[in-house]
This record gives sequence, C-alpha cells and structure tokens, in this order.
Amino acid sequence: QNGTTILLEEDSGLLISRQLLESYPEKPQLADFKNETFFVLSNSVQRTVTETACKGAGFHPQISTDFLSSETIYSFLEIGFGVAIVPAKTWNYSAHPSLVMPDIPIHADKRYIILRWRDTGNSNITAFREFCIYFFQELQRSDDIHACMQRVYSKQDR
Repeated sequence: QNGTTILLEEDSGLLISRQLLESYPEKPQLADFKNETFFVLSNSVQRTVTETACKGAGFHPQISTDFLSSETIYSFLEIGFGVAIVPAKTWNYSAHPSLVMPDIPIHADKRYIILRWRDTGNSNITAFREFCIYFFQELQRSDDIHACMQRVYSKQDR
C-alpha cells in the first residue's frame, strides 16, 4: 500500500547565546532584537521564515549573509554575535550549551517533514519507514534531539 504521513510539524524559535540574552528584558519579544544581525542558511526557506516572522513583529531583519552550515551559525551565536530563527526541534542546538531558545512567540509558518512511500513489499523499506515514523514520534515528545536519538537507538539495539 502506498502512503503519506506527516513525520513532524515544527515551529520556529529564536536562537541566541545566553550571554547576549542577558542584555535584554526578562521577557523579550522578537521586536526587541530588531538591531541584531540575523543569520540564515543559504538556499533554504529559513530566510523567508525569518523575514516573515520579523515583518510580523514590525521590522525588517538585518540578514548578514547566508551560511552553508548550521555549525557556522552556532559559532557566531556562541560568541554573542547575532541571532537566528531556526526550527525548534531538529536544529540540535542542545549540543551547544551556551545557546538558548527563549519562549518568544515566532509568527511564521510551521515546518513539515513528510514521508511518502510506495509499497514494494521490500522488508528493508518497510523497516526503514517504521523506524522513521517511530523516531519522529519520539522527537515530538522531546525538546532534545540528542536524547531522542539515544532513546531510539538504544531501543533498536535490543
């Protein structure tokens, strides 16, 4: 049987260094960051999401440049240079303890990860599909992709 399923429905969040966040009010809004540099990945919808969210907050973001890797963006953010609007779960920022995603409403479209398949009867394809569905169900229950991966892979080893 052929099918389609939504694996993940994901909001965006503002990613910032703990140190830079301390220079803002206790409960900042997105508009408070209008003078910051925003970083985005090149060739991604992240630029559109960033522009849409900032426009909704009443300003046009200063986007410095497009980067090829999230790790490059993390490096700039970790030294307190700029902010980024990123997918809240799948960007794995938890691997960078100096970065935080404060509870700031980001008004932008949700990101969807969708799996489509054609049933060929191949047991490897079926197992992979089931693994993907299980992994993303676990990710929906967690804010930490690392912890999710550890749970999923430890279960797979049994």
